[in-house]
Amino acid sequence: MRIMNPQDVLHDLVERHGSQQAVSRVLGLGQSYISDLLSGRRAASNAVLDKIGLQRIIVNAPSKPKRGRPPLSR
Repeated sequence: MRIMNPQDVLHDLVERHGSQQAVSRVLGLGQSYISDLLSGRRAASNAVLDKIGLQRIIVNAPSKPKRGRPPLSR
């Protein structure tokens, strides 16, 4: 599995298509939304991730036990 950042994929698309406007037409999204995604003002929705060929994967990592408390057993 390769971890990819949606912003990097969008930057590559802008480079390939020449402008944010062209990418917005290809993906069927507004140019201002593309701009917000690229700048990090908005996070990519699952629908956008799907359009650019990515998927969101959520990993639950165990938290570190607090000092003085034994870890919970399962």
